[in-house]
Amino acid sequence: MTEITIERRYETYTIRSKGHADTPEVCAAISALMQALQGWAHNPGIRLAVERVEPGDCELTFFGQNAGKKRACESICDLMCVGFLRLHATAPDQIKVTIKQ
Repeated sequence: MTEITIERRYETYTIRSKGHADTPEVCAAISALMQALQGWAHNPGIRLAVERVEPGDCELTFFGQNAGKKRACESICDLMCVGFLRLHATAPDQIKVTIKQ
């Protein structure tokens, strides 16, 4: 099982994935979401405070450096929540999602 934790602290966002899903399809979906976030976070005006991407253990902590980028960070965090929750709905025995605010 993969455990996803999404944490919002003021205007800083952390998304962690830990563990492995039982099927290659779910594992690939989790990896695709995390890699998309990692790529997006390298945009100008986004600051990555933590960037750890290892097999079965990923953590990305990011925040925006101006008002527009802060709103973008909030929106991308919302989108990641939706993506992981939809994945959980299709494979609840393979992915657990915890959202902390």
